[in-house]
Amino acid sequence: MPIPRKDDGDEVRAMGYVAVYAAYVEEAIEDCYGHLKRHDPRPNGDPWQSSRRIDSCRRAIAALPIRETLEEIRTDMGLAKELLRDRNVAIHSPLYGLPGGGNLRQIRGPARGHRFETAEEIYALAERLFEGATALRAAKVRLPRAIHEALRR
Repeated sequence: MPIPRKDDGDEVRAMGYVAVYAAYVEEAIEDCYGHLKRHDPRPNGDPWQSSRRIDSCRRAIAALPIRETLEEIRTDMGLAKELLRDRNVAIHSPLYGLPGGGNLRQIRGPARGHRFETAEEIYALAERLFEGATALRAAKVRLPRAIHEALRR
């Protein structure tokens, strides 16, 4: 569901969309992982972290005979990993209100710097997460047939 109104300047509301749409991405990754985990040449238990599930999915796709659909899904998985990394920056970095107005988000960890400070930037991330979730939902539908066709070769 697209964000109905993004011109409100509400960083907190925008963060809500980031959280919800990131959950959609994680759900789709879990579904894709369910299809691909048995094809991973280097399984590492049953990872609960989405980034590790993405790595497993990408290894599985690389191990299967390449089909165009599988390569597209592998690319989508890489993009999802980047989106979730950005989600982590936005969610886990404190947002401070400045005395004269505006905000400052101090990124924690080695990256440091300032990102996702305005509602506009945060809404843009939410929209990218929604697009990523949509692509991965389509992937989970295409995966069974793509795997079957790849293994028939």
